[in-house]
Amino acid sequence: MYVLIADYQVITDRDLPGKIQRNITELLLDYLAVGLDPAKVTTFRHSAVPELNQLLLPFLSLVSVAELQRNPTVKDEIAHSSSGRSAG
Repeated sequence: MYVLIADYQVITDRDLPGKIQRNITELLLDYLAVGLDPAKVTTFRHSAVPELNQLLLPFLSLVSVAELQRNPTVKDEIAHSSSGRSAG
């Protein structure tokens, strides 16, 4: 099993990302506390895999502006941002 810690999204989507490293450490400790076995589970940070971000542009080219405007997550990000957001 692969478990993703989505730190890159927090870095890019929030005006004030906060204490990212502390949150990552605490999340990893929570995963261990609930029984995820590091011998059987690969846990990784999104920001540690550059290929994930390199796939962003080709995948975004498949999403229309109308689809973005209907997406509740995108609407929420725009509403909570002090600056406008691009599709990227």
